[in-house]
Amino acid sequence: MAKRGRPRGSRSSKAKQATILARVSPSTRKRIEAAALANDWSISREIEHRLEASFGEVERVEEALGGLATSAFLRVVGQNFRVIERDSGKRWWTDRWTHDECVDFVNALFAAWQPQGERIDPAPNPPRPFPGTSQLIPSGGPVSGKVRAAMAISYLRAVSDEVVPVDQRTASVLGSVLGSKMREDLE
Repeated sequence: MAKRGRPRGSRSSKAKQATILARVSPSTRKRIEAAALANDWSISREIEHRLEASFGEVERVEEALGGLATSAFLRVVGQNFRVIERDSGKRWWTDRWTHDECVDFVNALFAAWQPQGERIDPAPNPPRPFPGTSQLIPSGGPVSGKVRAAMAISYLRAVSDEVVPVDQRTASVLGSVLGSKMREDLE
């Protein structure tokens, strides 16, 4: 009778690997099996690949959110928003008390990390070449926080009417800062 399993020495280029036993639901097992088949490797290799990718995902999320300090800051904000919403029983964008508590929380965090000294605006960026030509186009200075907020509001409204609705007062404030065209877009 032939022996079952992998022949000895088949992993000569790798150190001996550790074994992990885990229980998964039947639907998860089917998904892992299908992915392993599609990738033409073993179930073990598929599981290892997905576990390795999950560790990289944490780093990618941190990087996408501005690095370790900013991603930690945003996680703390999100966790505390959840607690404030649980206490009020309402979402921060639907209830004034909940909203104001969240604003107070964020303002306190920013105040704790406000750098010392005067605010000094960065110098304008140098002109850059227009893609595919040697013509230079002005770059201007960095985009202000108010302009970024208007862009974020536009994006959030496009994603969901429920998230961060812009009322007339907010549109008016942003419009006065950004001009009538942006105010019309926000309304």
